[in-house]
Amino acid sequence: MIAKTIGILSIVDDTYDAYGTIEELATYTNVIQSYKTLLHLYEDFEKELSRDGRSNVVYYAKGCDNIRVIDDVATYEVEKSRGQIVTGIECYKRDYGKTTEEAMIKFHEMAETAWKDVNEGILRPTPVSMEFLTRILNLARLIDVIYKQNQDGYTHPEKVVKPHIIALLVDPS
Repeated sequence: MIAKTIGILSIVDDTYDAYGTIEELATYTNVIQSYKTLLHLYEDFEKELSRDGRSNVVYYAKGCDNIRVIDDVATYEVEKSRGQIVTGIECYKRDYGKTTEEAMIKFHEMAETAWKDVNEGILRPTPVSMEFLTRILNLARLIDVIYKQNQDGYTHPEKVVKPHIIALLVDPS
């Protein structure tokens, strides 16, 4: 499940970052927004099921927010060097009149808030299977490892991911 999810996220991310034209991305964004609307209808349903009106699924969705902002921070310099002008960081700078450093700080704050929400959510009782929710949490954890310390371990796995794989599978001592 995680491999499929990462594959889909990679296609979406790369399409936005490097391959889509403005017109294509406008259509693509509309499709994604429609899908998000369906998810919101589901999350509204989930709220009805939760004891206090606060859904664990919402907290886990924050893990997805976390993925987005961590990726934006870690890949900003590479994307900028490729000539990309439409990045999350650039949009934030433009919309709020901030510097790159201020935008990076804000994105780190957003990621930290998302993690707090996810951690709070995992402690709440829920009718949703923990097996399902744990998979979402593990995806957020994986992304946190891949982009640790603003390194792009996805594009350059030899720097970040390879040592973890070696420590886990080759030399677990």
